[in-house]
Amino acid sequence: MSKGKIMKSKVVVISVTAKGDSIGYKVVDVLKSTFQSECIHMMKSNEVKEQGFKKCVENAFVKYGSIVFISSTGIAVRGIGNLMKSKATDPAVVVVDCTGKFAISLLSGHLGGANELTHIIGEGLNAVPVITTATDNLGICAPDMVAKENNLIIHDMKVCKDIAAFLVNNKSVVFIDNDNKISTPRGYVNLDQGKGSKELVHGAVIVGNPLDGKEILDKINWKDNNEKTMLYLMKQDIILGIGCRREFSKEKMIRTVEEKLQQYNIDKRRVKEIVSIDIKKDEKCIIELAEHLQCPFRTYSKEEISTVHLKYEGSDFVEKITGVRCVAEPVIELYGGEITHHKEKLEGMTLAIGKIK
Repeated sequence: MSKGKIMKSKVVVISVTAKGDSIGYKVVDVLKSTFQSECIHMMKSNEVKEQGFKKCVENAFVKYGSIVFISSTGIAVRGIGNLMKSKATDPAVVVVDCTGKFAISLLSGHLGGANELTHIIGEGLNAVPVITTATDNLGICAPDMVAKENNLIIHDMKVCKDIAAFLVNNKSVVFIDNDNKISTPRGYVNLDQGKGSKELVHGAVIVGNPLDGKEILDKINWKDNNEKTMLYLMKQDIILGIGCRREFSKEKMIRTVEEKLQQYNIDKRRVKEIVSIDIKKDEKCIIELAEHLQCPFRTYSKEEISTVHLKYEGSDFVEKITGVRCVAEPVIELYGGEITHHKEKLEGMTLAIGKIK
């Protein structure tokens, strides 16, 4: 994982003793010099005492992407004990002892970035980095790290844990990238898609979509054909081109888009961006759809769309309102996407679906 990925969200350093304050300031200096960012906040021991340790930690768990405790591990564990929900959403938690001798990765070592943060702090303080994640210590690239390093979406976190357990227990896991762009990570079996694998395989990590390329799976020499453990890592590669009448229902738009994605077997987490014409930049239903899908919303001007709109089916009515004959398909082309599902008229809105080339 790159250092930049850690700093997508803020880091808070929480000290619980006066002696720990001096170490805390050193940690802040290390992080600021590493990331050249002002995204690091220090909570001194007197602030923690005034606000209450429990309340400080609860607020930090929600507000910050990473928490560094200057304390014992016991204090840190008691602070976060009732707050942990999922390795996919919990912040990174690192503990540095009050003498600055050890930096310990405590929570969200992979997806949260705690392991990388621990190494950065350890190097900056000349402290011993303590990493207990089994895959890291065995020199294996955990499946969640494969996802993180390549900006992929984990289809099923439970299966992700099962695959990691296979790797740690020296059981063969085959790695398949349907686009042949990602090299086989450390600890995995390489599959020559033309010849198949001669090894008995317990699991598979597949960069692709659950319904794509299932014929490849038949080339794997499974340990147990009745129990095929397959983890799919999906790309955020779907672009939605949308047009709609003014003040269209947000509920209906969300429902319609989700139904269409399901119809075409597209996981909604794959949606990278929504695109439309700039006169729709303040359209609440599209804005709320983007929030619902947790993706950006981008618009293009009629001048930009007019360079490509004649390639697609349009209408006099749309041209009268927008200045161009159609919107949903041209904006996908302008984005750089390839249209996979052409424009559909859906009772007051239009939807086209594209894929990043």
